[in-house]
Amino acid sequence: MSRVECIILAAAAAAAAAVVVVVVVVVMVVTVIILQVVLLILQGKGVRKTYWLVGKDGFEKPLPVPPEQSG
Repeated sequence: MSRVECIILAAAAAAAAAVVVVVVVVVMVVTVIILQVVLLILQGKGVRKTYWLVGKDGFEKPLPVPPEQSG
C-alpha cells in the first residue's frame, strides 16, 4: 500500500469516527429531550392523593414525617 493510500485510508477512518461521535451525541441529546418531556408530563398530573405509612404494629424503625405534619 502506498503512502497516499495510507493517508486516504486514515482520513476515511477519521471521518467515520467523527460521524460515529456525532451520531452518539445526537442520540444522547434526543434521549435527554425525551426524558425531560416525560418528566414534564409526569409533573403535569396535578395534585394527587398520597398515602404515608405512619406506623405498624411491631415495626420499630423510625419513619419519615408526612409533609402536612412536618413543622
